[in-house]
Amino acid sequence: MLRRATATTLLGFLLSPYAKAQDFQPRMGEPLPNLSATELTRFEAGQQEYLDVLTEADGLGPVFNDSSCAQCHTTPVVGGFSTRNVVRFGVAASGSQPFDPLASLGGSLLQDTGIASLPTNLWETVPPEANVIALRTTPHVFGAGLLEAIDDADIAAGENHPVVGGRVHWVNPLEGGPA
Repeated sequence: MLRRATATTLLGFLLSPYAKAQDFQPRMGEPLPNLSATELTRFEAGQQEYLDVLTEADGLGPVFNDSSCAQCHTTPVVGGFSTRNVVRFGVAASGSQPFDPLASLGGSLLQDTGIASLPTNLWETVPPEANVIALRTTPHVFGAGLLEAIDDADIAAGENHPVVGGRVHWVNPLEGGPA
């Protein structure tokens, strides 16, 4: 009897006005649906940038992790993660001082390869000032920049939404730009 009631309930829902066709999201690495021709061209150009293999003549070096973005960001498709490990470093936050990525000393990502003509003693090392050293796997970059593409007014309008309402908490971007 329970199966019949469950099947009847499911059938009733599927035939109701609440059951509507859902648009599927694109697969990772594919462009969003309904992009304009200009936006699609920009997407494809960015994807090509990830695939382009750089040489010394293109400006590769003197130190680097690999010769293209897709060499590391490739699983399951271009823009994805990989099992390759990288070293991140910096100085831990303390009191009112925020985390310092030691950008002036080449941080926070250690470049572990150099051009052949560069003596290995000139390759990057973790500076002695670093007190935080972490081995990380290469993360995916799918969706990078999409949150920033949402207009602030649209986010603020969500505060008054009858179902999702809440309070917007504005923060300064990690990149140091204006909030």
